[in-house]
Amino acid sequence: MAAKEASTGPYSLSLSMAADDTANLDLSTQAGIHAYLQGTPFASTIVDILPGGFANYSFRLRLANPYEGRGTLIAKHAKPYLKNWQTVPFALDRQRYEFEAIKRVRAWLPEDAMVTVPVVHRFDEEYHIIIMDDCGEDAVCLEDMIKSGCLTVTLSSIIGAFLGEFLGRFHTWSRNNAELSDYFKENVATKKTLIQVIYQPITDMLTAADSESELAKPQLKVTENDLGVINAMVKQTTQALLSAHDTMVMGDFRPGNIMVLLDENKELKQIYVIDWEVSTTGLRALEIGHFCAEVYFFRRSIPGCQETALALLDCFLCKYNDIVSLDYEECKQAIFQVGAWLIILGPSLYQGNEAARRQMGMEGVEMIVRCHMEDEKWLEESFFRPLLKNRKNVN
Repeated sequence: MAAKEASTGPYSLSLSMAADDTANLDLSTQAGIHAYLQGTPFASTIVDILPGGFANYSFRLRLANPYEGRGTLIAKHAKPYLKNWQTVPFALDRQRYEFEAIKRVRAWLPEDAMVTVPVVHRFDEEYHIIIMDDCGEDAVCLEDMIKSGCLTVTLSSIIGAFLGEFLGRFHTWSRNNAELSDYFKENVATKKTLIQVIYQPITDMLTAADSESELAKPQLKVTENDLGVINAMVKQTTQALLSAHDTMVMGDFRPGNIMVLLDENKELKQIYVIDWEVSTTGLRALEIGHFCAEVYFFRRSIPGCQETALALLDCFLCKYNDIVSLDYEECKQAIFQVGAWLIILGPSLYQGNEAARRQMGMEGVEMIVRCHMEDEKWLEESFFRPLLKNRKNVN
């Protein structure tokens, strides 16, 4: 009996393998993927495991015969849980959202766009496999480039400007796009995860003596007034996020999901934005804040990348602001996202000493409070300045 064909139009994959045989394969393994691909245009001589990523099982396929001129492709297999935390559920329909997001964004982008997304060649909804373009064996994720210190200030500035332009144009295209909003607003799991992981734990991490956070040992000295400000912004941001339905967002726009390809002269050749499975409708300011939070964290925690990270942030925000003018409430949301990220994740990810980890958490508190107070001097001196340049008194 032939395997059931996934109902995804021309992108679907009809397997020649019997359905019962396919169902018995462990598609989280190289052997399982290799067997699954036999008899298809994607049959491979070698299947390599790709490192990194915490949600899916990813493989590089070295094809037995070129497919549309390509010698390698990428296969992603999803389970109903996170690959690295198998007790944590993660709905399988995330692949459908990734497939639809990449397909639509690719159709919108110009063919010669510097920042693009991979082409999806097949989506097998029954066996939870996506086969897409390989960004290239020489492509490196932006996070690794920042950490390794291989970026120059010039290259950081160029990459930052292209990413800011891409995100600004993407948000402009997706805003008030009813067709996109109607589809992606159904992916509510992304919003709930963000709220549960980043926003809800903030107060407990700052006040609960039995918290596992580094910030509770001993308790940080956060004033009642500052806690009140943070709680109010958590509530406001949560409500705004849950009611945001007019703009599609990528959902996980961060350096680890940006692949950079350089040419033989070490000049920028192509940028790919990957992993669109948490695309939903949301707040564009939080998307900006997520990217800025991670770059700022690298700037603070990794010796030798302060200048390059700052250049990346500055050019990213300047170019975004050239395309999209956020109002101050949105700017506050972006700054809040950075502050919340530093409080929740900064201390646990930072490899420095205890005092430095706690200082990072306090920086997050200060960011949230200062932006709420509209502290002009602080805003003028912060890396957020380009995002606020259209605001009165911030020139």
